[in-house]
Amino acid sequence: AIITSASVKAWLMGEYTTPDMTTILWFTKDEACPKVIVCSWYADITKPLAGMHFRALLQHAQGGKLPLIICADTNAHSTLWGCEKNNQQGDELEEVMMQYGLTACNQGLRNTFETTGRASIIDVTLTNPYLQHSVVKWRVDEKETLSDHKLIQFELAIQSSSGPLEDTGRNINKTDWGAFQDCITDRHASQHQQLLKQNTWSPALLEAETELFNAHI
Repeated sequence: AIITSASVKAWLMGEYTTPDMTTILWFTKDEACPKVIVCSWYADITKPLAGMHFRALLQHAQGGKLPLIICADTNAHSTLWGCEKNNQQGDELEEVMMQYGLTACNQGLRNTFETTGRASIIDVTLTNPYLQHSVVKWRVDEKETLSDHKLIQFELAIQSSSGPLEDTGRNINKTDWGAFQDCITDRHASQHQQLLKQNTWSPALLEAETELFNAHI
């Protein structure tokens, strides 16, 4: 799951969201890096490591040259992120990382997973080449989380020239009902309904959603 604050403008990318994976497109308000794909991914060790939806996401980011960050419970051991040795899941993930140019951002040797009699580093933060050097101050927080997984914190060093994020609240008293009515009754509304029926995320759906959203600001 991914939880954002009210000040963050983000859209769910349904095409790349499954019971094991949630993906959003984050609009950063940064002129140099205006869009970032954020993915929360659980790599179930009983399933093939990189399934159809996960590979489709990697291909989408690669083809569109979109910055991508993946916060993952990988169930994978690899010396790339501090494990003493690899397991099969780690070997397979390394191959996927090499194929798509992914980099592990983990720093240090603190375990990210601890339970009775077991401890390991399986929670990994991955970025593609378009966001490779932007994750800074990556760390494992030792505070109690009531989970066997530790809290991982980091900062995304995106330098914005457009100032802080705007408040996304809406004042209903400022609604332009005329513009809203025009928007929902013209051909764009029909297009929007057709795109929704496809039940997949696409740039066209985002554009239609944005137009409807902005019509009544």
